[in-house]
This record gives sequence, structure tokens and C-alpha cells, in this order.
Amino acid sequence: MGEDKSLLSDEELTAALAEMPGWEHQGKAIVRRYLCQSFAEITAFMKHLAATIEATNHHPDAILDTTTRSVTITLT
Repeated sequence: MGEDKSLLSDEELTAALAEMPGWEHQGKAIVRRYLCQSFAEITAFMKHLAATIEATNHHPDAILDTTTRSVTITLT
């Protein structure tokens, strides 16, 4: 049987986000920004993110901002 990819209701989404510190609802996506102290930390984070993406078969958008040393993850 396939994975259930149906959208959450507004109530389900609100309840889920209450359990996920740092994540916020933006349009039809949830978004979180991670700040890193160094480029080595960014590299380690991106390697971890890639492994997690592969393991879970979920493919978020990831934006790396080298000016602010941040990574923004968007899941739709």
C-alpha cells in the first residue's frame, strides 16, 4: 500500500506545528530557517539533510544563503 500524501486539515496542521518548534506555515508549505555558525557547520547540516531526504523519500526545497550562513527548508 502506498504512502498517504493527503493534505492535513488546518486543525491538523496547527496541531502538528505546535509540536515542531521553529516551523511555520507559509501558503501551502511549512518552512524553517536554520542559522549556522560556520561554513563547516553548514556543510555538516547539508550532509545530514541529504541523508534524511534519501532515507525518508521526501524532497524539500533547501536554500543556502552564504551571506547569513543560513539554510531555509520548505516542505510542500
